[in-house]
Formats: sequence, structure tokens, C-alpha cells
Amino acid sequence: MVRMPKELLDMVKRVHIAALATVGPDGRPNVSPKGFTYLDEETLAYVDIYSARTLDNIRARPQVAVAIWDTRAVEGYQVKGTARIHGPGDPVYEEVVARYIRAHHPDGRGVPEHMTVVTIKVEEIYSLRPEDRGKRVA
Repeated sequence: MVRMPKELLDMVKRVHIAALATVGPDGRPNVSPKGFTYLDEETLAYVDIYSARTLDNIRARPQVAVAIWDTRAVEGYQVKGTARIHGPGDPVYEEVVARYIRAHHPDGRGVPEHMTVVTIKVEEIYSLRPEDRGKRVA
């Protein structure tokens, strides 16, 4: 697998929100904002709370793309990879949901009733810096 460079990992921590692109079984594209974290240098992750269409698309076609950018620095990355859905009882689900609750609901109140975790194994990374013109970086 492909390892995300430190600059991309730092951007995920700093920017957090990125656009996730999926394609449905009918071939129609879908883009949805997600709050990303990462499990390791090869795996992005997010908690999905409301996106039935996104999850249906991932089940049908797990190949996805993520675009994350920093408008102030005028830089960003496009990450392509394969998504996997995790539910309660799965150790990945438990780890990512625990992080989400600590970060967004530290008092334990208002925790969404239905959550799913999606991980993305990174396969390709491209620069979104204008001067790089879509250059593959990993």
C-alpha cells in the first residue's frame, strides 16, 4: 500500500474536513463532506452518521476519492483508495468511534444513535497545488 506523506497527515489533523467522492450502482457520482482522521500512514477513516447514499455507493463500488485542501496555503491532496465499512463490535469501529466521542461529545451527551465507520486504504496520492498540475506524489 501507499504511505501518506507527513504533510498530508498534518493536513488531515489541521483541516479535518474533506470531500469524499463515490459512484453509485447506476454510475451517478456523489460527493459528500466528511470529518477525517487516520488510523495509520496507509489508512484514512471517518465516522458516518447521516449518509445512506454514500454507504450504499461504497457497498456497490468501494473505490473512492478524497480531496482535502488548505485554502490559506493553497495546497491540498487527492487520495484514491478502497473503502471498507465497519460496524459495532469491529475493533476499528470501536477505536474510531471512541476518538469521535472524545473529540465531539466529551460529556457523553448528544452522541448520534447510529454510526458507521468507513476506512479507506490509500492506493494513490496526487498533489492539488496549482503548480503541480495533478502530479502523483505517492
